[in-house]
Amino acid sequence: MPIPGSRPIPGRQFLYVEAASEAEFQTAFHAIGAFIEEEPLPFPEGGMISENTKLILRDGPTFFGLSFKGDVVRWEAGIRGFCKARQRRVGGVIDQRFVLDDGQSMPLESCTVEQY
Repeated sequence: MPIPGSRPIPGRQFLYVEAASEAEFQTAFHAIGAFIEEEPLPFPEGGMISENTKLILRDGPTFFGLSFKGDVVRWEAGIRGFCKARQRRVGGVIDQRFVLDDGQSMPLESCTVEQY
């Protein structure tokens, strides 16, 4: 099964949010929706789902996958804004590399991938 985000899917985007556990990610996932809903603009069209996938970096941090569709620009801005406000790193897959918002980048194959 391909790693979510490693192959383009028209109309859908993928990001990975840092969290210490599945429970912490689920809490963050619901908080992201609340964060976006608090924006002065109307709630974006489309939606966001968990990809039930985690990437574990060699040095230990774990990132949980989510995807979104519809108004992908607003969803991405909201997810990244939430992560910045909560001092949580976020990353994505670009050209078979996992690239973090702080510029750190590593080959995707150097990450451990787990489905849950």
